[in-house]
Amino acid sequence: IKMIRPRLLTLRSCKVMGRGSHSSTAATHSLKDIKQMVPAAVKRSRTDVLCALSSTVGKDPTAPHFQFIDDPAMIPSTLNAKRSYFMAKEMGARAARELAIEWPTLFAFDRDEPRLEVFRPRGNADPLQMEAKEENLLPLIESRSVKDACMLYERIRSDGVDISEKAKDSLFALASYYNNEDAPLLEMEEWHGLRNLAFNKSTNWTSGGVGDLVYESLPVSPLRKAILVTALCKHHSTASAERALALYKELVEADAASIPSRTFAAIISISKW
Repeated sequence: IKMIRPRLLTLRSCKVMGRGSHSSTAATHSLKDIKQMVPAAVKRSRTDVLCALSSTVGKDPTAPHFQFIDDPAMIPSTLNAKRSYFMAKEMGARAARELAIEWPTLFAFDRDEPRLEVFRPRGNADPLQMEAKEENLLPLIESRSVKDACMLYERIRSDGVDISEKAKDSLFALASYYNNEDAPLLEMEEWHGLRNLAFNKSTNWTSGGVGDLVYESLPVSPLRKAILVTALCKHHSTASAERALALYKELVEADAASIPSRTFAAIISISKW
């Protein structure tokens, strides 16, 4: 009996191995027969996962602003307390940033590898010190530093330096939209507390400013004229409203179909009927 048992075990193991080899061979053949095993990828945007997570959580209308959730024990309840909280927190962050920009050598010791230039403090460019050329003007336009861009353009214009028509168009649109002033607090993307609690300040159109100077240096076109009409209506006064209506009549006589909808809305906003 002792001799028979090892033989039986050997026979059983051989049968199992034989079955396993046959099954693996069959599985290999079946995998080869399958042409498409992975479905086509579904195109998704960067925020689809966030939207899916957000759909599982309902909104609480009684919850405080996310700016206050850092310290639940000090969540303000009145408008004045919220304003003070917003200003204290954001002004502290802005003061720290100005300190890093003013004395960047104090923050020269970096541990990050690779070095990330986007997180390094940089000093504010002085339009009176930089070279008067188009390469220095374009970054100011892109960052919406309206006053600095206007100051640098006046230097470029006084030095007789030529810049491209594309750069002039960008500066004209920027200076006209903001009336030669920096972007208001309502449009600040970073400091949401100031944006939420700021007040809109209306200004009258600055006649003879950079917007007018750039417009006069460019060839007349319906689009440029429409931009000027919109800006005159946005920063309207009695004189600017009359000028906007006169330019609008010229646009209608030339080609009314090419007038942008925002220009129609601007004219309606200053109309008296």
